[in-house]
Amino acid sequence: MTYAQMAGSPVAMGAGYGSYGIDAADFNGDKRTDLVVGNVANNTNLRIILNNVASWAAQPLFGATILPGAGPNVVKAGDWDGDGKMDFISVNRNGGNVTFFKGNGAGAFTRPNANIAVGTAPEIAAVGDLNRDGFMDLVVPNFGSSNAHLLIGRGDGTFNNPVVLPAGAQPNGVAIGDYNNDGRPDIAMSVFNGGNVQIHRNTGTN
Repeated sequence: MTYAQMAGSPVAMGAGYGSYGIDAADFNGDKRTDLVVGNVANNTNLRIILNNVASWAAQPLFGATILPGAGPNVVKAGDWDGDGKMDFISVNRNGGNVTFFKGNGAGAFTRPNANIAVGTAPEIAAVGDLNRDGFMDLVVPNFGSSNAHLLIGRGDGTFNNPVVLPAGAQPNGVAIGDYNNDGRPDIAMSVFNGGNVQIHRNTGTN
């Protein structure tokens, strides 16, 4: 198996851009896979890169009009509000919060809701249907506050109040899976300072 750079790659992000976090989806409905890229270095903006096959077009930074939280370093694409158009979630390390970006199906986004506060220095996230209601949920471990926030999605781009889990000292990895074969998604987190892995069993209660 071999690979070669596509036309238009690498895509220049612009001065002061520190690419950090990436995800893929068809944001403008042309049946081509596009990219959303976080930017922890410049602190308050993100970029969408639309795939037009001949070259990759870096869209203007999302900054002045639809500002994410400070330090967007994790991005998770998906149809978070159930309207058939691709949206994305930004987890913002420096702001300690999460932002929902609503897609219009043509590659443009708005931020209809206020940021959701999580813990200190969230650096990673995992997506899954934790309560098996058909809607995407988000697990956000917080490296700085040594806990994790569970955001249960309502299917309309909003979330229930966060549920806080203990996570050991400085959690830095997370994976969702059914670890005891009971049909319910569980949560495993690697712990940097503790040198261990914590596994939280899903009891099926809300």
